Amino acid sequence: MNHCVYKLISPKGHVYVGISKNLVNRLYQHSRMHLNRYFENHCDKNGFSFDDFEIEVYKEGLSKKEASKIEKQEIIKYQKEGKCLNYAKRTDFGKSFEVKKPNGETVTISTHNPKE
Repeated sequence: MNHCVYKLISPKGHVYVGISKNLVNRLYQHSRMHLNRYFENHCDKNGFSFDDFEIEVYKEGLSKKEASKIEKQEIIKYQKEGKCLNYAKRTDFGKSFEVKKPNGETVTISTHNPKE
């Protein structure tokens, strides 16, 4: 019961939703690397940096299963509003993707399945 759901909110109102067991560490990771192409394109298009985003702890004290379920619900909500900066489409949970890093290295990422 130590996971949280957090949101990164751009000055234009677009939102990235995530979960973490260690939010301070996760935010540090976000500040050092691009989250995904939607987030990166939004920042590039609008001249935003990570520091321009508001950080909101949406819910805390959750199990991983509870946090994943809420994360998925929030992602779907923001997708319907056209304001979602998350990579995974609602049908993509539990799938793997190959992504190229800025240095050209290819890595495989997996979206977690909130049903697990």
